[in-house]
Amino acid sequence: MVDRLQEHTDLGFDFIALQNIVKRYEDGVMKTIKKYNESVQKPGEKPQPVYSGWGVSPCVNSFEDMKSAGSLIRTPGNYPEKGTTEEFIHPVVAHALDKEHKHQYDPPAMKDFVRLPTPDDPKEGEQIVWKKAGESTNGKGYVWKKTYIIPQVKQDAQKTASKERLVIIPEFIIPPETGRYPSMERWLMQVDMTHCRPDENGNVVEHTPVARTDTGVTRAETVKRSIKFLAKLDEDNGFGKPQFDEDGHLRPQFRQSGFVVKGEAAMR
Repeated sequence: MVDRLQEHTDLGFDFIALQNIVKRYEDGVMKTIKKYNESVQKPGEKPQPVYSGWGVSPCVNSFEDMKSAGSLIRTPGNYPEKGTTEEFIHPVVAHALDKEHKHQYDPPAMKDFVRLPTPDDPKEGEQIVWKKAGESTNGKGYVWKKTYIIPQVKQDAQKTASKERLVIIPEFIIPPETGRYPSMERWLMQVDMTHCRPDENGNVVEHTPVARTDTGVTRAETVKRSIKFLAKLDEDNGFGKPQFDEDGHLRPQFRQSGFVVKGEAAMR
């Protein structure tokens, strides 16, 4: 919300206040990692989920205890009667679905969706020419595509014919740093991705994986995949150079006086 307001309006936010939000978030991340490291797995007990970072941390379903009252899965593009809903699918979904994370993320709402490079606008009278997964986006980003069948409906003793419906949802583009304001989303992503955990004195030590590896994956391995994913994402969205360095730090680095790029003057 902060990023969208700063992007589309003249509103600004106090830097110290934003810094405090990020600090509280970082404290929460550190406490979660420390709690995991200090926990002891009992015989026959499933390994506790590790806080691996951006989009690949334990999923807690706060709605689980309320399902007895009834539930309906909110599915992107599944509301044709509503017209254009201006929906987007965040790229963190693609990242979380990466099987290498051993994250076991399989949301029912994303069933049958396929992530594809954004196709070129078709010429008048022509159909969309879809690119294959893995092909170049030419800086145009991605869309999520799904085809499903609208079942027959019985009305006044007659059945309507089933119909095939194509759903195309654009993937949200995480804007790059502009130099005017810090990107809160990228700032919080940095906290998720930097290699850090508390040492025995409670101080944050960077470039270290979590102590336990009984889940079969270390935080450092996941962070490397996250940085690689985001570097390619920025390139695929047409931003050129990635916004994060190999250690997960924002590039350029934000300071209260502006963004500082090594060897260059601060941009105010």
